[in-house]
Amino acid sequence: MKEGKGYLEGCGTPPEAISKGYGVRGLRFSDQRTLSPLLSLLPVSLAVLPDDPFVITLAVVTLSLGVVIILFLSYFHLLKEIASFSYCNARFKAVGVPYVRRDELRRLYEERRVDDMAAALLKKGYRLPSTSGMTVRQLEDAMLEERLRMAKSTLAAVPEGLKPFVRAWLVRLDGEEVKRALHQADRGERVEVRHVYLITPEVAGRLRECGSPEEVVDALDGTPYRDVLREVVSSHRDSPGLWDMAVDHVGYQVLYHGVGMVDEHARPPVSLFYGRMADIRNILAVARGMEMGMGEDDVKRYLAPGGRELARWRLDRLWDAKDLPGLFSSLEDTTYGRMLKEAKTVADAERLLESYLLSAASELSARYSLGAGPALFFLLGKEMEVRNVIGVARGVSAGMEFEEILGDLTVLGVRG
Repeated sequence: MKEGKGYLEGCGTPPEAISKGYGVRGLRFSDQRTLSPLLSLLPVSLAVLPDDPFVITLAVVTLSLGVVIILFLSYFHLLKEIASFSYCNARFKAVGVPYVRRDELRRLYEERRVDDMAAALLKKGYRLPSTSGMTVRQLEDAMLEERLRMAKSTLAAVPEGLKPFVRAWLVRLDGEEVKRALHQADRGERVEVRHVYLITPEVAGRLRECGSPEEVVDALDGTPYRDVLREVVSSHRDSPGLWDMAVDHVGYQVLYHGVGMVDEHARPPVSLFYGRMADIRNILAVARGMEMGMGEDDVKRYLAPGGRELARWRLDRLWDAKDLPGLFSSLEDTTYGRMLKEAKTVADAERLLESYLLSAASELSARYSLGAGPALFFLLGKEMEVRNVIGVARGVSAGMEFEEILGDLTVLGVRG
């Protein structure tokens, strides 16, 4: 079984190119192809008809009705998609993603105390166990639980046509728990993980009993992570950074197949969104590989498939650069080049590229506002929002000024 396949209830063939030509405003190319042959038959049909005005009129009316039916069916699919997304999109808009905006983050910072921050979060719809006397660590744990709850509630809310991608998103979040378990076991700490999707309560229970990375890998039996990690942990026992890349690789494989399973009418924004995600993940993987001195072949094995701008041959050429400045400058002719001009470290690149991805998702939400766009922005936005809230809480606890904290947060506003 290939990595990532079979974990989303029967993966379909992933898209080999970004879907084009369809939005909420018009017909897809496939509808136009259906209509054109019918129209081309009109003069031929009229030519072979008897010279009878009644018969000719009847033929014209029949063909016209055929054209109307085809147009109706095309727009029926469009109207059906709009209707299927109407409830969940209204819900996403009502909940919102406030803490990816500077003004909202500043207001949260001005609360100054962690329990006051928690009270402000409650007013924004976050479900926290308590606010009185809450510590930074307790707030972090509560926000990470909320990240999972929000993703699961998105899965429950979206129509069936988009569920494969949201399930894949949850598998990717499984990967964050897998990385946590590996690193905790490697440091000799007690393993503490949350159950997500494939990390069921049973799997989480097995992981909590592990005392080494090898035991963690064995406990992942039944998930797409085990076989990939068994190989990389045994062959690169002292390279936890490469373990993380392998885990991310599995998550992106599942996401890629999830895109292919999305209903074709909802797929265009999902393909665009995933393509940007994959490009950014691959740029950062190569940058981290260079920074940590990893082997080129090792990193290449764990790149994400299906990027929008960076095909495999282009990713291979990134290794011609000998250092991070060279890597960033080699991308000047891409959408990501302008942001990377400001980057000096991998951390800079990650912050800038993720802020761009967030802005791109926001634009997709507006462009495909009656379809899958708002769900994609909500999924990504809530993930970034949780990180931002944790970052503000840590910064306040450390006595940092807001502008210092802001430099490590992911906010809207970066565009290519």
